[in-house]
Amino acid sequence: MYVWNELNNSIYPSLENLKKAFRRADHNDADSRDVRDLMSVLMRVETTSARIAGHILTRRTAVTSFSWSLVSEEKDDVRLDNAKLRLKHAINSILKYRLQASLYGVFALQWNWDTNIRPGEVTPVLFKRYLPVELEKYDDATVYTLKNQDKLEREHEILIADPGDGFSVEIDESYQRGGIMRKLTIDQIILWDNVLEWSNLNRKLKGIIQGILKAFADDAERKAAEKALRELAQENFSMTSDATEYKYNTMADPGAKDSFKEIIEMFNTNAAIALLGQANTSELPDNGGSRAALEVLKKVSADIHYNDIIQCETLCNDLLQKDFRLNHDTKSQVPWKFQINLPEEIDLVERAEFVGSLKQHAIPAKTKEIYSMLSLEQPDGLPEVMFMNDLNNQQP
Repeated sequence: MYVWNELNNSIYPSLENLKKAFRRADHNDADSRDVRDLMSVLMRVETTSARIAGHILTRRTAVTSFSWSLVSEEKDDVRLDNAKLRLKHAINSILKYRLQASLYGVFALQWNWDTNIRPGEVTPVLFKRYLPVELEKYDDATVYTLKNQDKLEREHEILIADPGDGFSVEIDESYQRGGIMRKLTIDQIILWDNVLEWSNLNRKLKGIIQGILKAFADDAERKAAEKALRELAQENFSMTSDATEYKYNTMADPGAKDSFKEIIEMFNTNAAIALLGQANTSELPDNGGSRAALEVLKKVSADIHYNDIIQCETLCNDLLQKDFRLNHDTKSQVPWKFQINLPEEIDLVERAEFVGSLKQHAIPAKTKEIYSMLSLEQPDGLPEVMFMNDLNNQQP
């Protein structure tokens, strides 16, 4: 795997060198453009930041945690059952890795179609997952290209590819490669530098112990003083003579640590917003509106997760079409489709309020439907229809 030489002896490059990587990745001339250094840095950010890696895991799990199915209007279709078995591992690979498209702006999986796994069928076996340093976005609508200029056709029978951010026909001059991770990289480098500074500050906050020898102290007293200084630094106590005096010097203002904490929290918030669409609840105001703000954050985050699901479904349906033409009919459209099974979100408070409204207005409703709506088990002995008494007791 390609690794930028700037990263061989350091965790991250300097901001100045990062700017150079940006310029190489954004070069208008395709022959001069090289995205590998930039992608190498972005991959380093993902693997070295526990917080960013956690956000990415959260977002990936929001897709992979659901079950999926192939659905068809045709009943008892044996071909459909075989397709589920044949495509299980391939589909799970798409669900697991597709997030790379959003993170880096590029994504491609290549398959070998094996004829030995299931007799009489060809089965997709993952041949390669292309890493960000191996791909360059050439055109949203047609191709990806490797650095060696091998083209990966979107319609090739063994490739599933995703441009990551829409399907415009051309990339204009304002386009910047790198996806979400590019937006986080400068923050992460500054954050790393600040953590190192914070560590240095903590050492300075300990202060420095100064040993002052009296004028009459001899060499033995000097050696004893040096030993005492080491003991004080390690054990916080020491035995000394009256020939030595010790003084503690504070090297930094303890209040300075707050500025480091604030900037680190700001960058952590930026990462959460970029990856999940929301920050922590501590970002909400203390003077009200918290519930409304939480609802907005929840909806934004859900929209991001839902978009990931839609993109995965699109790629899986592409795979189904390729599989159908290889195994059944080279010209027809696949008669089934892939879908991720999303559970219905139930708001029991809203449903209870709805039932209360039915009762208030004496609107008859079937008892079993009421209890089913509230996810409750219906007791024995209840009438078939509820709220009939309220209706009969109403005055004309």
